[in-house]
Amino acid sequence: MSSSKDASPKSIKFITIGVLTSLALAAGAFMAGSHIKSPAQAAATAKPPPLSNITVPIQKEVLKSEITFRGNVVESNPIPIPMPTIPAGDLPVVTGDYVKTGNKVSLGSVLLAIADQPIILMQGNIPAFRTMQYQDQGPDIAELQNNLIELGFSIGNDKSGTYGTGTAKAVKGLFGSLGFQPNMSDFTIPNTSKSSGKTKKLNSAAKTAAGNISNDSGQSPTLTPLATVPLGEIVFLPNLPTYVISDKTSLGKNLDALPQGGNTALITLGSNNLSVTGQVSSLDAQSLRDGMAATLIDNVSNKKWTAKVTRISQATSQGNSGIPEVNVSLATSTNNKLPQSELGNNLQIVLTAASTSRPVFVVPIAAIYARQNGSSFVTVVKHNRLINIKIDVGLDVAGNVEITPIGNHISAGEKVVTGAAR
Repeated sequence: MSSSKDASPKSIKFITIGVLTSLALAAGAFMAGSHIKSPAQAAATAKPPPLSNITVPIQKEVLKSEITFRGNVVESNPIPIPMPTIPAGDLPVVTGDYVKTGNKVSLGSVLLAIADQPIILMQGNIPAFRTMQYQDQGPDIAELQNNLIELGFSIGNDKSGTYGTGTAKAVKGLFGSLGFQPNMSDFTIPNTSKSSGKTKKLNSAAKTAAGNISNDSGQSPTLTPLATVPLGEIVFLPNLPTYVISDKTSLGKNLDALPQGGNTALITLGSNNLSVTGQVSSLDAQSLRDGMAATLIDNVSNKKWTAKVTRISQATSQGNSGIPEVNVSLATSTNNKLPQSELGNNLQIVLTAASTSRPVFVVPIAAIYARQNGSSFVTVVKHNRLINIKIDVGLDVAGNVEITPIGNHISAGEKVVTGAAR
């Protein structure tokens, strides 16, 4: 008998599995080692991805160069109401304060009373320039008469432009209806139709001698007290109604420190003409000119008005950027006026500095390139091909440029190449 034992089938099976496992591990290690690379190896063998074009569509639109800034609504021609003439010996104390800032005033409105003498509004293009009284003639008298008639007071048989007894009676009636006593002065009035001689206002000395004076007709002149209008008690304005834009008075205030008949305004009225003033940089101002159209926008109510530049001033201050700023004034048209309610508001102002007259092709400036001869081109994608098209260059607005193709056709929506990226 042999001393060695034959291997069992089970042992052979385990040996076979071990050999196969070893072979598999060796193969896996070989494969892994062949694919693992160091960072240096990876960088050395890497290749960049191919370039791809960056494109944008061609636009067709009206190209505008706009300047946008803000401005305040102000009164174009504020009208100061100065101190009226006060009778000698009276103190200029405010005895009636009838209006406040923002109030609407119209024909016949009483603004103030100083020493119990009113300041009354009337309509007219010629400002009051004198005391209006009996026998005065002129366009200011005609304005006074027209207003008296409008307010319902007859001037009798007085001729237009002549202050007669009918006008004096109407003035007295107006003042009385407002609760005031008019200023009265004595005048000689002819008592017969045959009286000739010029009527005169009598001073105190003339009044004393009046009893000894007789005219050519043998009739004694008659002294008659007639109502007059001292300078400042009636104010003519070209446009009524209007608004009070400032009021520096108060009931009981002594105005003795203010010059009578001077330019110191007790009350300031609007002229019914509002304008807008704002500031732009001196660089933007180079594109502006008088008469340039603009749009005014109230960003709260979203209301809009058309306007025009009326004045461009010299540089007056430095802006936040350190660039000098320029004052710009704008006004609306007569049929498109800013309402009085906008006074003091801050509006957006949009000025069109330049514009194409019709829709044009527009591309970014990055899409345009030039050759040595100065010709300009764009590259357009047509049917998956890149076509270089010669162009004329027009208006440039913030990097968007008007183009006109030369010898080729382009369409809105076609894409132009602006660059390349990986």
